[in-house]
Amino acid sequence: MCRRWPACDAYVKAHPGDSHRPMGRLANETVRRKRVQAHQALTDLQNRWGLDKEGIYYWLQNELGLPASEVHIAMFGEYRCDQVIRLCRQAADPHTPRSA
Repeated sequence: MCRRWPACDAYVKAHPGDSHRPMGRLANETVRRKRVQAHQALTDLQNRWGLDKEGIYYWLQNELGLPASEVHIAMFGEYRCDQVIRLCRQAADPHTPRSA
């Protein structure tokens, strides 16, 4: 968590039993909420398409133009989460305008 806790509400979950190794980057409440929304959008699309986790992340990697090592929602900021949500909505409904 942020050194200024509780004045700063940024924190990140840690791997259980793994010497407190962080699962992602510090995030304030807004970014944490966006990450939840991005995960949900990705899960919804995964279920709609009948893909496994590897398949949906491979799709996301290609859409974002990022290497696999950088495609982790827990590492994303607000902008990248918004991008994931938009991409998932567009993929679920191809009639959604690209600027939406």
